[in-house]
Amino acid sequence: MEYLISTGRRAIGTVTGPLDMHAGVSRHLGFREALAPADLADHRVAHADFSELGGATATARLLDEHPDLDALFVTSDTMAAGALHVLRERGRSVPGDVAVVGFNDILTARHTQPP
Repeated sequence: MEYLISTGRRAIGTVTGPLDMHAGVSRHLGFREALAPADLADHRVAHADFSELGGATATARLLDEHPDLDALFVTSDTMAAGALHVLRERGRSVPGDVAVVGFNDILTARHTQPP
């Protein structure tokens, strides 16, 4: 989150995991806590399971609700793969139009476009 903010992104959203899981809650809280000192809005949030389809569905919902989105913190690399697919499908370049940061650094992240 700090990296996204440092690059000048201001309309930052998150795809977070389920709020009945510690990982979902703590990563969502981290998103909110990082935005507060920068005085940035924290309402661009979509919850999903930690699957690629969940990340894609949540990203589509965020883009529909917040077309001004210029960055996305996706709380698992698996969901980030789905997010990248939807962004490409919607004609958004990464990182030009929308910067994307995943979480976990799993092997899958090395094979997405962009990695």
